[in-house]
Amino acid sequence: MNFLIFSGSIFLLLVGWDGLGITSFALIIYYESGEAQMAGFQTQIINRVGDVIIVLSFFLLCCRGQFTVFRLRDKVFYNSGVVLLLSLAALTKRAQFPFRSWLPAAMAAPTPVSALVHSSTLVTAGIFILIRLRHRTPLCPTTSRLLLLCGSVTCLLGGWAATFENDIKKVIALSTLRQLGVIVFSLGINFPALGLFHLYTHALFKALLFLAAGHILIITWGSQDLRQIGGVGLRIPFTSLMFTVRRLCLVAAPFTRAFYSKHLILELMLSVPVNMVRFLIMGAATFITGKYVFRTLKSVV
Repeated sequence: MNFLIFSGSIFLLLVGWDGLGITSFALIIYYESGEAQMAGFQTQIINRVGDVIIVLSFFLLCCRGQFTVFRLRDKVFYNSGVVLLLSLAALTKRAQFPFRSWLPAAMAAPTPVSALVHSSTLVTAGIFILIRLRHRTPLCPTTSRLLLLCGSVTCLLGGWAATFENDIKKVIALSTLRQLGVIVFSLGINFPALGLFHLYTHALFKALLFLAAGHILIITWGSQDLRQIGGVGLRIPFTSLMFTVRRLCLVAAPFTRAFYSKHLILELMLSVPVNMVRFLIMGAATFITGKYVFRTLKSVV
């Protein structure tokens, strides 16, 4: 993560990108069970696709004499296909449609690993690169349309799948897909600073949500089925309070942290020219979020 965040050279950035995928694979297969190994290899295969795309984009940058992300020539970068390739590479690590299958599968990892991987490390790597590059040069219209489409569809699919899921960890993972789609959508409407703000808020409340879920699993002797852990919140009131507050962050309830970022993204969506289909998809995904959040709260609390 330090290489990925602080590096200015595209070569060191590639080291951080590849190293993050390898370490995440090692964490996911920690239990060494068959399910964990399958989830780890599925994650690694999709990450390899992103690695191939980002290596190709860096090769094109080197052919144009670009060896650092701090001195990009706007015209060369804007008119080339590099920005589109970088966006595709970011979508693989960001678990966006159609590369979203690895994120729920990675729930085979220990809960503290899920709190790390699904809140602030692996899933934020791709979007962080896009935000850094977006501050140096604008996105081309094709890339913006791609981000709008993938972000809105991911929001809808993640929320819809979470509505019918009974595994508490997978429900949280699918809600992560929903929040990742919101961040990608904010980049598509050209508000990278707001997307970065929501990325920070999501990392904070989602990490605590996973840790609260881990405590619930300890109390219930490892049971992850929502239909079997009803009323467990009465035995652990403080954890239940933290779990409730963080679940309310998912729906951006008033005076919660996510209220000041998510609602602003939805408000700005109304002030920019957005395709009506994508607008309706985001609206439907927002209503579905409230459904699965209160379903989870009813089962746990």
